[in-house]
Amino acid sequence: MIFTKIRLKNWYSFKDATLDLSYPKKIVNNTIDYEYLEGFENVKFKRVSIISGANSSGKTSFSKALYAIRHFLTYKDVPSYIVEGQRSKNEKVGFEIEFIASKARKIQELSQFFDDEDAYNNFVLETLKYKYDYYHSLIVDFDDSHIINSPLKDLAYKFYYVCIPMNKNDTIPKLREKIEKIKKGEDIKDSIVLKSDDTYNNISAHIQNHIISYYFPSAANFIFSDINSIIYKDNDDKNTIKKNILFKILRTFDTSISHISDSIDNDSKKSEGFYVHFKSGKSLYISKYGEITSNQHLLSLGTQQSIKLARIVSKLDKMQGTLGLTCFIDENMGNVQSEIEIAMINLIIQKMGNRSQFFYTPHNYEVLEMNLPVHSYLFLKKDEDGNSTFIQAENIFKKNDRSILSYVKNDILGTLPKTNLIDDLIFDEE
Repeated sequence: MIFTKIRLKNWYSFKDATLDLSYPKKIVNNTIDYEYLEGFENVKFKRVSIISGANSSGKTSFSKALYAIRHFLTYKDVPSYIVEGQRSKNEKVGFEIEFIASKARKIQELSQFFDDEDAYNNFVLETLKYKYDYYHSLIVDFDDSHIINSPLKDLAYKFYYVCIPMNKNDTIPKLREKIEKIKKGEDIKDSIVLKSDDTYNNISAHIQNHIISYYFPSAANFIFSDINSIIYKDNDDKNTIKKNILFKILRTFDTSISHISDSIDNDSKKSEGFYVHFKSGKSLYISKYGEITSNQHLLSLGTQQSIKLARIVSKLDKMQGTLGLTCFIDENMGNVQSEIEIAMINLIIQKMGNRSQFFYTPHNYEVLEMNLPVHSYLFLKKDEDGNSTFIQAENIFKKNDRSILSYVKNDILGTLPKTNLIDDLIFDEE
């Protein structure tokens, strides 16, 4: 799934904010490969979004909203972040997204696999490899009177979903025009249109014409650094850490590590984890899923964070670019030197598949000096009413401008934290 537009309504600190993840013109000598859809070269999307902003500007809230949207599409139930993010009883949580993926498919197609878990997983895996050749638009508004502590069967919401095939010469603006024409009643071959009535629709009604009767396999292909949302269940071997990746990342963070050895299970003769050995002669154990079960104090907080990064990089390495995914890392390198942080960002960008997107909230401002296209930088700030807004760098700076860091440090964007109250304490005589 490739997001091209995300609009959040009455969700956390977002009153009504829209993020456009497309860009109109070809960039000469782009430093990020494949910021276009293979086979549809005029369809250009942002593969990398570096999201900066002051504390409480909405960065983590944005990650939770993105998680909730993906979860809603995949499992058709409502995660806690929708309930948690409701601003008030008088404001209805909602979202609008546009994305690129394969054609939505009827859940009935999966019925033959329900009794065979391996067959089901293989089928879903093959489905994830389908060509991304359909453009999707989905608008959902939840009914706040039913959302609190309600089971899925009682949840009411309105939705409008459109799915259209893409042509070779299409651009995202053209695709958006087609979506609007369909909403006005025009017919497009092989399109799908699902719409609830003007009242909030209970999902048990009209099931065959409801969005719950379709599945979006690529929506499940999502990795978060701080939210437990790996594609497959946690005890799946696809989520294990690769030994060479773990060693090289750990050794970069902590040069006192000498080597890593496998912990072999006596019965299965397979590796169940790793012993990390230090030059001092001490060691600690890390499971193949990244849990530290002994001597955690031997690792600094930054090095502990690097284990989660090793798991993410291992996942990307195993995929070898075959699957498109969305990866969101929310300040997971807050205790890391900027040189390492930049190196890790570059590693993830290189490991991602061509149909993948990477969202990252940095801790160090030096990340803003990376050799990335201007449109890769996104800023969040709160307006005078406390509502979070998106600031897209390409709407402010020239495409070859490399002075973004200077603009941020001089608070041209108004995204720096306000420290005047802390300054007052310095001169407080009480």
